[in-house]
Amino acid sequence: MNIANKRIGIIKQCKIGDAVVALPVAAAIKKSEPSAKVVFIGDSYIQDIVQCSPHVDEFQALNISAEAEYYTNEQMIEQLRQMNLDVVIHTRPHRYIMYWVKKAGIKTRIATSHRLYSFLSCNKLVNSGRSASIKHEAEYDLELLKPLKLQTKDRFRLVDMIQLERPENTVQTNINDLLSKDKFKLVLHIGAESAGGRNWSVQKYIELAEKLSDNFQVILTGSKHEQELCHQFIQNCNRDVLNSCGKLPLNELVCFLAKIDGMLAASTGPLHIAAALGKYCLGLYPATKIHAPTRWGPIGELAVALAPKRECAGCNDKSRKCTCVDSIPSHLVSDIIESWQNGNDHNNQCEPNNIPEHIKLWSAKNSVI
Repeated sequence: MNIANKRIGIIKQCKIGDAVVALPVAAAIKKSEPSAKVVFIGDSYIQDIVQCSPHVDEFQALNISAEAEYYTNEQMIEQLRQMNLDVVIHTRPHRYIMYWVKKAGIKTRIATSHRLYSFLSCNKLVNSGRSASIKHEAEYDLELLKPLKLQTKDRFRLVDMIQLERPENTVQTNINDLLSKDKFKLVLHIGAESAGGRNWSVQKYIELAEKLSDNFQVILTGSKHEQELCHQFIQNCNRDVLNSCGKLPLNELVCFLAKIDGMLAASTGPLHIAAALGKYCLGLYPATKIHAPTRWGPIGELAVALAPKRECAGCNDKSRKCTCVDSIPSHLVSDIIESWQNGNDHNNQCEPNNIPEHIKLWSAKNSVI
């Protein structure tokens, strides 16, 4: 399909991390046909992240409330019509949006064939199902480009397609002034709102912070809903900590993460942002396939993840707490983070015999598409 000078919409109604891992779709389009105009369509709160991608030409907000979800929503249909799109790629199935896109008269409509309503509203279907979770979310999104038959001479590394450019500085001055100029600035994102609670306990984060050398400045980030966890950390940790939890709206958080050196977190949006900004990142993940790093790991040149090899009793039993992530030893995490000061490559910093038998180290660095 000739996409020269075409306006191609990527629709992703999602959370922060989902938006970041969808950005390789934009990169693949621009690398194949630079004249194509990539329009990223999603909730307005992800705009500050998406606009940091050098491969996105335009962002269009499509905010959908529960009251808006009905087929004959003329306001949504007209909004989509006004975008003047030639192609729409539905990276996440949504029956109402698919119907609105069809009614808006957009000619080429791409989606997975694994939903009945895809057949009713889309005319280019891709046989791609995600339930097995054997690929990364970004790779599943990229499969939806098959109907476009993009022409590229080279294969690309996944980490090269998800890079974010450093945004203009909008961080509050009082927080900026507290950042160390001579220490390694390490962010601990100890909350786990978007990780479904699958994270280290606060005590494990405290253990880690107290193990680290004085060459690190420890910084806490999190949403307003995670302030109690951060307060608990500060009250019980025998170390000075810079607490920015609940103080940074998303646009300021992106700028803030561009200034730090490394991050430790569970599977959360800020971890994906930091990885895409080229920061040292270590993700803590459970073993269950749908949440594992194979599916949701941070993508970046300096990003890795740790996860248990076997599922715990709580992985698939909602009545029990998942203890997978808590089984990752703090001394292993400490060794990896300490090595960051020397500029070590994550993929070579830990010899296999230094990693416990029940833990695996994951990285997207060698993933090629």
